[in-house]
Amino acid sequence: DTRIDRVQNLVAQVGTLPELESFRNGRTVMIGGSTYEEEESWLQQWQASLDHPPKLVIAPHEPSADRVQQLQSQFRGRSVRYTQLNEPSEAEDAEVLLIDKVGLLGELYQYGHLALIGGGFRKSIHNILEPAAHGLPLLFGPNHHKFPEGRALIDSGGALSVDTYEAFSAQANRWLDPA
Repeated sequence: DTRIDRVQNLVAQVGTLPELESFRNGRTVMIGGSTYEEEESWLQQWQASLDHPPKLVIAPHEPSADRVQQLQSQFRGRSVRYTQLNEPSEAEDAEVLLIDKVGLLGELYQYGHLALIGGGFRKSIHNILEPAAHGLPLLFGPNHHKFPEGRALIDSGGALSVDTYEAFSAQANRWLDPA
């Protein structure tokens, strides 16, 4: 499959993002990739429900200034916008990193431990090959049937289609603490 070959080549050539290295700071990171309001609401609820939540990187599908501002007010803890970081160290003590720049997702996934991929409550999920190529377990909504790789990842245990917040939360928690 040429799509898989292309993604593997991209992953092999991915550069580092010092801001993400500083943000991660040895902690677990959940990445919300190309998210819409549905997925963002789940991430917000999940973060609020945990005593020691992982750090969150959220790359909204439409990273307009208004949308990112709205997101910034929804999450607990300090949040920062990627484009407003002057020094990588400014991200170190943030709990939420909001990606307000298009074109970074392929590089972001290398810093995550698991990902929630957007679009599965709309027409169809967004790209799952990039986070899968980085080895992240994936969660996404039920509208994934146009992508055979979605079914393959589900069958192999590397992904789960979830249609409720409870299912999302339970699986995310299991993957974070498999004991």
